[in-house]
Amino acid sequence: MQEASEMVAGGMMTAFFGPLTKLGLCCSTAKEFCERKDIENAECKIASHLWSTCKVIAGSEEALQFLQENMKDFEIKRLKRLNVSGAFHTNHMKPAAVALKEVLKDMTITSPKIPVHSNIDGKPYSRPDQIRTNLPKQLYSSVQWEQTMHILYDRSADVPFPNTYECGPGLSLKAILKQVNVKAISGMQNIEA
Repeated sequence: MQEASEMVAGGMMTAFFGPLTKLGLCCSTAKEFCERKDIENAECKIASHLWSTCKVIAGSEEALQFLQENMKDFEIKRLKRLNVSGAFHTNHMKPAAVALKEVLKDMTITSPKIPVHSNIDGKPYSRPDQIRTNLPKQLYSSVQWEQTMHILYDRSADVPFPNTYECGPGLSLKAILKQVNVKAISGMQNIEA
């Protein structure tokens, strides 16, 4: 992934916006701007779905700069750059996916003993062939975090929410869960190393 990041200048940023903002249109407009300037491998897309009014955008450096300069025109409330070395979960990561696919060919993969959810659709893996197919795709596909949270915490009213642990510094998981399912945070604990 680091090598793929070094091939094309790119990055990521968190976008906070209102319910009427068309973030997909914002990204496609930024990508078209780059293409008109003949920027190779132009990319701009939603890389991670955090909650309904907060997504992570990733793409070419010029596309991200375009969005920052025009965020008010797109009705984006705030953009926050992430300290990362590339445009992860975009087509910029396809070279890394090819390499990972090759490595996975020779690996023995068994069915998970506990539920392990795919970033691609939020659903748990059930078969080794799903894992082998989807792991490389996770490098360039959007992370369906919000959808995964809905799947994990979906239950009838009489079933209690599971204990949830946020490991390490910060409270990012709690902040996201509060936006997706505020009732589920009642059993959440932060554990710092």
